Amino acid sequence: AQVWQALYISIVLVAFLPLQCYQHPNGDSSVTEMPEVICGEGDHSVLLGMGIFFILFYGVGFFSVCLWANVTAPRLSVSWPAFTLFTRFLYYRFRSDRWYWGSVLMVRSFLIAMVPIVSPDNGNIQVVMLISVAGVFMLAQALILPWKTYLLNAADTAVLLMLVLIGAAA
Repeated sequence: AQVWQALYISIVLVAFLPLQCYQHPNGDSSVTEMPEVICGEGDHSVLLGMGIFFILFYGVGFFSVCLWANVTAPRLSVSWPAFTLFTRFLYYRFRSDRWYWGSVLMVRSFLIAMVPIVSPDNGNIQVVMLISVAGVFMLAQALILPWKTYLLNAADTAVLLMLVLIGAAA
């Protein structure tokens, strides 16, 4: 499950690919990563179905299971000690009073994966959304300090700050 959590943003990004259509001058739209696939025609329907399936199954489904595990962890870890072993990947990296931060990271990953589909033809809106997501999570990260060590907290904050600065420079 830890590998699934680590790959969460990558898998969600791939699942969102069929939703990323850009406009042609002639009025047609193509999938950004597959320009030969016209949106709304032929192969696009199959890709769209697969993408929606993976968004629902993995993007929403896996996140829901992880969220449930995070919310119930304090209660179930007392009555069912094995539960702690099964769900350890969600909270072992964080301070014990910040056990929920694994779900917060998954929300951050999901929102970052959504940036390219919000407005595929308008890079300015995408940059503003990326800056907004990174900025909000950077502020939360800097205030809450969820990681077990200062160095990890500083590194995560620095990475988010770099995203904000790169976005602002774009």
